[in-house]
Formats: sequence, structure tokens, C-alpha cells
Amino acid sequence: MDSVKTNLVGAFGSSISTLSRALSEEDIEGSGSSYRIVLPWLVLLATIFTLALSSGWIRKLAVAVLDIGAKRREKSKEVPPGSLGLPMVGDSLRYVNAYYNMTIKSYVDEKIRKYGPVFKVSLMGSPSVFLDAPAGTKIVLSHNEMKWTKGWWPKPVRELLGKHALSSQYGDEYLLHRNLVMKNFLDIDVVHQYISTMEKKAVKHIDKYWLALEDGSEVKAFKLMNVFSFSLITQLILGISNEKDIIDFNEVFHDMAAGLMALPVNLPGFQYWRSLRSRKLINQMLNVHIEKRRQDLKAGRASPTQDLLSVLLSTPNSEGHFLTSDELCDSLLQLVFGGHDTTAAMLTLSLRLIKEDPAVYEELKQGNFLRDYELQMVRALNAFQHATIAASKKPGELLTKEDLWAMKYTWRVMQEVMRLYPANQVMFREARITFEHHGYTIPKGWKLCFTNANSSWDPKFCKDPEKFKPSRFNEDKEKMPPWIHFPFGAGHRICPGQDFARVELLIFLHHFLRKIDWTVLVPNEKIEYRLLATPVNGTPIKITKIRC
Repeated sequence: MDSVKTNLVGAFGSSISTLSRALSEEDIEGSGSSYRIVLPWLVLLATIFTLALSSGWIRKLAVAVLDIGAKRREKSKEVPPGSLGLPMVGDSLRYVNAYYNMTIKSYVDEKIRKYGPVFKVSLMGSPSVFLDAPAGTKIVLSHNEMKWTKGWWPKPVRELLGKHALSSQYGDEYLLHRNLVMKNFLDIDVVHQYISTMEKKAVKHIDKYWLALEDGSEVKAFKLMNVFSFSLITQLILGISNEKDIIDFNEVFHDMAAGLMALPVNLPGFQYWRSLRSRKLINQMLNVHIEKRRQDLKAGRASPTQDLLSVLLSTPNSEGHFLTSDELCDSLLQLVFGGHDTTAAMLTLSLRLIKEDPAVYEELKQGNFLRDYELQMVRALNAFQHATIAASKKPGELLTKEDLWAMKYTWRVMQEVMRLYPANQVMFREARITFEHHGYTIPKGWKLCFTNANSSWDPKFCKDPEKFKPSRFNEDKEKMPPWIHFPFGAGHRICPGQDFARVELLIFLHHFLRKIDWTVLVPNEKIEYRLLATPVNGTPIKITKIRC
């Protein structure tokens, strides 16, 4: 402390002496007015400084400042290794190519071999850090998420989905919007109220689009699954039941969605340009629908609870704010997108994967196919599967929530489908603060990437990760470590529709598996990620009706 005092006094005294000499020289050359004006102030300042220093508080302040500086120098670590590449371009082209062709694991593995488990790249014009698993994944998915990170999507995606979409928001705005949607549409108790609607829709769809065909007919599963999921979500959200309206909306919607992974060039002839035009058309269609519903609600021709649109027009958020038309358009569009594309992809991929293992298919269908003695007791204790549940029902009797939560093996199958083909191979956040991770400094504003490539696709955490093995999710099996398998994300930004998706998937498969058998015609069909997993040939299958 004495040395600090000595250094401060010496430095201050030296500064005063220097200034005094300078003013004295000026006085020699000039009138000397500057010296006569400033010198008394210098003397006063020196006196105050000396008294303050002797009292001790400025010494403490000086030591604190020096200590902060030392700590900052000590903590000033390097950013993660890697290459940011060319300005604006960075590594975006290689990354998008790897993502699109589902070679993202090779992309990440190559970077890890070169730089280590935490590395930097530049994606979509932003410095980005790929985090390790599970430590890095925990940072962005744990309870610290709201303090450390915020949601982020590339600008072209945000422009297509809209600034009022849930995925584009963060902080209090995000929480208010999320709570409004959860409370009125996606909370588990609300989802249970849709079970009968979902089941009737599934049965009607299977009867019309599958059972009406001749045995041996060939269909493209992805197209038909999309028809089912889109018609269901538009009915529940918008109340649209007219088939022509659904088809028209579906066509425009999918042209918009095609731009989410397209080259963001807003010029005629490019997909992104077409997608922006489709987005404007969707807004026009939704605004007409919204205005008509407003009038119907006022006139009593519509119920405030008949679908989500009516609910949102009649219900404010927790701060008393009613969504504007622009906010409604963005919110409804994202709910339609998230509520059908992922489901259609998962149902299609499940048909392909289930037939890769005959034992999985038989167990799903019958609920009593056992591959080894060890599983026999476990599955005997497990709740019913589809044949057992169906046998317990009277003609026309619908499924209950207890029936759905009893379909444990079916849900394990779907978990494994989502592990192999996640909704997003890489997820993004943005750092809200500068923080350290494994000795590296990650600056505020940098993008944080976490991926299945180094988690649930890594043999360190998941044995034979390339194989379809629903048994890895058996309750008696050793589970994967936390922060490794995150099909719906986690934390504050966990997918709000996870229970909706689970109920829809289970209901459809329950009826489909008992009525339709199928043969996959292109077993090794390529999967591309056009934002979501998309079979390039639409998964052609040959169907045979099951006659009970």
C-alpha cells in the first residue's frame, strides 16, 4: 500500500512540476497571465489530493482500479482456435453444403481434428463458436440461458418467418409470447383436449388416402404425411376445413418455406425472391382470414374458443396486450410451420426406419414381440402397445390420454428417429455477455453453435450411433449423459410444441400400424436437409391393407 501511495504522489507531483515549467516558459515569452491563473488551482488540487491520499479512501480506490486491471489482463484469454475465412463469406458455403447433404458430422469432425473440441468459424457473416458436448451444450440449454444467451437465426430466416415470430424474439418479449401460446394452445392439458380431433382426423385421412387404394399401390409417403399434418394444424389453428383452401394455402406456404435454406439473393429467378413473394401472399391470405374472424366474433358467428385464432383475438397476454394483425400473422405462420413440417418428416422417416428392423415393426404392431429374455419382463410390465390397446376398445371408442402415455415403445421408436434425423442438425444462440469456456474468451455478440455431430452422433456417448436402435431408450438401459440428446432443445427455448408433436405422432402411428403394411421401395434414399430432413424421392412405398 505504501508503494502505491509513493507512486501516486510521485506521479502527481511530477505532472504538476512539468505543467508549471511549461507555463513558466510561456510566461517568459508572453504576458504570464496563464501562469497566474492556473497556478493557484494547481496548488489547491495538490493540497486536496494530498489530504485525500492521507485519509485512505483514494488509496483504496487506486488499489481497486489496479486490481481490476490486473484481473482483466489475467482473464484476457484468446478466442477459440479456428479460421474466420474471407470477410462476409467465411465458411458459410462449406457449412451450408454439409448441412444440406447431411455431412455435418464430417464437417465438425474435421474441424475438431484440426482445432480441438471448441473452435471458431464465420457463418452467415457472423463469428461463430462450435461448443463441445456436454459442457458447452449445457451453457446454452441450462437455466443460465436467459442471462448468457438469446435465440438467433440467420437474417434470411428471420425475414421469412417475421420479426414477431417466437423464434425471432428473446427476453421478456419472448416469454410473454411463449406463455400466451402455451396457455392457450400447447400446454399439455390443452393438447389433451385435441386428442379426439386428432384421432378423427387421422382415421379419416388413412381411410381416404391409404385404404381407398388397391393393394400393391405405390405412393410417396412424405407427400401424404404432409397432407395429414398440414390439414390438422390449419384446422386447429385457423379453423380451415375446406379442402381447396387447405391445398391453396399449402402450396403457397411450401414455396415460402423453400427459401429458408436457399441462397439469400432477392432477385427474380432465385428461390429466395420467390419465397419472399410467397410470404407476402401468405400475409394477405392470413389478414383476410383474421379480419373475417374479427367480424364473426363481433357478430356471434364464431366462438372465442373454437380454434387458436379465435382465442388469440379474444385473449390478451399477461400484460393486457392483444396481438396486432402483423403479430398474429408472424405467430400463426410459425406455428403452422413448426406444427406440420417436422411431424410429416418424422412420420415418413419412421416408416423407412421401422422396416429396416423387422423386430421393431412386429413389436410396434403387436406389442408382444420379444427379442430376448431380459426384455421380456420389462416389456410385460410396460403398459399396452397398439394391438392390446385396440383390443380393449369398443367400436367407435376413442383413445384417451392414458392410452397415449402407455405407448412407451412407440415413443422410444420416435425418439430414435429424432436422434438420427433431428429437426435441426445445428442450433444457434447469440452470446449476450462475454464469457470464458475451457480457457477461451467468447465475446459478446458471437454466435454459439451446438450440434448432434459431437453429442448423440458421437460413439463416446452413444454406442453404434449410426444404427437405428430404439432399445437404447429402454428404461432399463444406461441412459446417455445429460445435454447429449436434445430433440426438442431444452431450457427457456425448449420447443413449445413437444407435447403436441408427441400426441399427434402416437395417434397416427396407432391407427396406421394396424391398418397398413408397406414395403420401402428405395431403402437407401438420400436425405437432404432443406432446413428439415427431407427424403429426395418423397419415400416411395408399396402398400398392403391389413385385414383384421
